[in-house]
This record gives sequence, structure tokens and C-alpha cells, in this order.
Amino acid sequence: MGKIWVPGLCEGIGADESNRGRNPEIHVGIFTNDWRDLIDYGFEKFDPIKGRKAGIGLSPILRKRGWAFLLIDRVKLLEMHYYQRLGNLLGSLALGESFGRELKIYVDGNYSLRSITYAGGILAKISGIEREKVKVISGPKMDRRVFATALADRTASWLYSQRLSYLEEHPNRKKLRRKFRGNS
Repeated sequence: MGKIWVPGLCEGIGADESNRGRNPEIHVGIFTNDWRDLIDYGFEKFDPIKGRKAGIGLSPILRKRGWAFLLIDRVKLLEMHYYQRLGNLLGSLALGESFGRELKIYVDGNYSLRSITYAGGILAKISGIEREKVKVISGPKMDRRVFATALADRTASWLYSQRLSYLEEHPNRKKLRRKFRGNS
């Protein structure tokens, strides 16, 4: 049996979404303390697996990591300033988790420097880690370059194939927050 997720040792997060732009959106965060999950290979190493097939073999992989997801009505995202969305999504996923001394977050997609800076500030406040030691890295096809982000993509795809009633009651579901202590 492999290593089981131990809360309090998180060194990184992989984040991705499923169904962007349609209702509901599902945003997933994978919390890991395994440095191998956070290597950016710089090329497409991981193949996307979509739909129900994404759930095959997923449970033993997720047991070795922490994870959470947000089920979001698109209107709630549109009510936020664009640059604040990434920070509010990542902050909502990370709230209540415990972290080590540094934190790397790999997010699939291109985000502006303003969005990344805001997200890093939110995560520093939530984690208690110095802002300089919180790195938010985004880029195209990150879900094929970094395992934690590929796993977030795979999990989001699997969750999207599930019944809405199952998702609404799932123990790993968190709620979207728009305010965090100290941000405006």
C-alpha cells in the first residue's frame, strides 16, 4: 500500500476545471506533499482522460493526496472582478487545509500577472506562508505537463460525469468564497 495523504504537509496544489463557461463549472484542487507531483516537464507528458473513463483507477491515486472541488454557478463567477476569480477559486479550495513552509500552485490556463499576484496574496494569507514563498504558476496545457494538475483535470472530468445530487452532497465539496480576511 502506498503513502496515504497526511494533512499538514501540503507543499503544492494542482488546479483545473471542467466545463468552463457552462453551468455548473467544477473546479478541482489536488493537494500534495510529493515533489514528483509538482515537476513541470515543459512538454505534454500526460494524456487527457475524459468522462467516466477518468474515474478508472482514480480512487487509489487520490487517497495519496488531498483534494477538494467547487461546484459553481457561472453567474457567481461573472459577479467577481476578472482578476479576483483565480484567487477566490484557489483560496476557496485551499481554505481549511494545512501547508508546509513553501507552496507551489500549478494552474492550467493563461492568467494575467494581476490575477496571479492576487491569487498568491490570498493563498499566503490562508496558508500563513510568507508571500515570497508562495508561487502561482499558470500556463497552457499545464494539465499535460504537471502531474498534480493532470490529476485535477482527470478528477474534474470524472466529477462532471456524476449526478448533480451526488456532487452537491460530496464530502470533498467546498463552497466558493468571495472574501478572505484582509482582502477587499
